Amino acid sequence: MDNTLEGKAAAEYACSLCAKLKVKYRLVIVFVVALYTKTKIGFINNFLSENNAEIKQESEADVRECQIFLGRFASLVKHEWVEARGEGSESQVFLNYVSRHYPEKDMIVVGEPDSPAINKLVTNSVSSAVLRNVRCPVMVVKNQYDISDDEN
Repeated sequence: MDNTLEGKAAAEYACSLCAKLKVKYRLVIVFVVALYTKTKIGFINNFLSENNAEIKQESEADVRECQIFLGRFASLVKHEWVEARGEGSESQVFLNYVSRHYPEKDMIVVGEPDSPAINKLVTNSVSSAVLRNVRCPVMVVKNQYDISDDEN
């Protein structure tokens, strides 16, 4: 999950899905903090360190907002909150974390940004990386999903 429309849409969908399940489930919400990878060049590392400090600071605010958002589902479903932190792209950090900590997952729910097809080809979104690299069902949720419209 992240603090974007598509991240929130995916979290809403996952919560709604779990609320309807009549079997035991385990819902894990993964928040990714992807930092710039250090290089062997000193002055570039100084720049990257400053950027990474900003990313960490912004992520703290995003975590608070996401947890407040998830609070609206507290009476419907139980979930675990984990933070995956690492160097590299968001998709690399997410895939590495999930494969290491949850090798026996049943499904992954991810959000998909509403962007033109060309942007999807150029950028390495988490959703496209998950679709290409995991060996379990993947539910891709567009950011228009709204649990308030969902039937119980």
